[in-house]
Amino acid sequence: SIKLAGNTKMVGVLSRDKERGAAFAAKHGFQRSYGSMEELLSDPEVAVVYIATPTGLHAPQAIQAAKGGKHVFVQKPMGKNLEDSECLVAACQENNVKLGVAFSYRAHPAHIKAREIIASGELGEIFLVTGQLQVPPHRGWHAGWWYDPSLGAGMLPRLGVHWIDLMRFVLGHEIEEVSAFVGPPTPDNPFEDVVLGMFRFDNGVYGSMDCSDIVPNPLRTMTRFEFYGSKGTMATVSSNVDWFVQEGVHSYSVDLHVATVAGSTTYQFSLTNLYLTEIEAFNKAIEENAEPLASGIDGLRADQVTAAMYESARSGKSVRINP
Repeated sequence: SIKLAGNTKMVGVLSRDKERGAAFAAKHGFQRSYGSMEELLSDPEVAVVYIATPTGLHAPQAIQAAKGGKHVFVQKPMGKNLEDSECLVAACQENNVKLGVAFSYRAHPAHIKAREIIASGELGEIFLVTGQLQVPPHRGWHAGWWYDPSLGAGMLPRLGVHWIDLMRFVLGHEIEEVSAFVGPPTPDNPFEDVVLGMFRFDNGVYGSMDCSDIVPNPLRTMTRFEFYGSKGTMATVSSNVDWFVQEGVHSYSVDLHVATVAGSTTYQFSLTNLYLTEIEAFNKAIEENAEPLASGIDGLRADQVTAAMYESARSGKSVRINP
């Protein structure tokens, strides 16, 4: 996706292993590789650093890049904990660099259309939003850090933050109170694999989210994003698919269904590269001194809700959030 993005040049890649980094650079078309962050930050050609390391390393590396005067595009979540994320936002503000978070589903045309429909009032007063995200078991699919709690393992940081951010994005409002149940870790599974969250937004809308990675789901169709209002309802199905593959690899499309007192409409969206869109949006934010598609504040809001969900699960009480 970086190769395809406009106004983008792949300068270099940083790896702990210089030889492995050089091989990666040659394979994917980077001009050079670096053996240290200091070497990377001293390169005047580098304008943006993309942080794609394990979650527990995001904040310290991104803060270092910001202090080096580089714009930062970071994978979600921004930090292993809320304090990390707050420090990262502050570092980017203090060093006058842009901070973007890779909430790629904001670039999904179905979600953008849903946001427009909500804002238009077509559904009337919104009462309830629900999100369901069920993915196949991931055991053995990923590197070991995915299963290491010290590096940010778990359903909430891995996938739940996407749905939290999407609810905020489409509704245009903040979550101010949270209740949650989080599946307890076991000796064989050191992080949660089932999560249920219940939310109250600052405009009085209620929300719920459930996600897991223990349901066999080879077609990845068991995901829904639904909105209920005084004039009708709206739903997407499977709008969490990873549309990063080349054109023609997938044969499906995603539908957005809208049913109101005035009638029903279905909007259909074909294959789109969400990662290309978010990269180009970040470039544009730098060029025009505008906000990224998902800013550091957006990342911080999602991390606040995540922290509140963990706290609620531990205490058995609802937790209020002050944005």
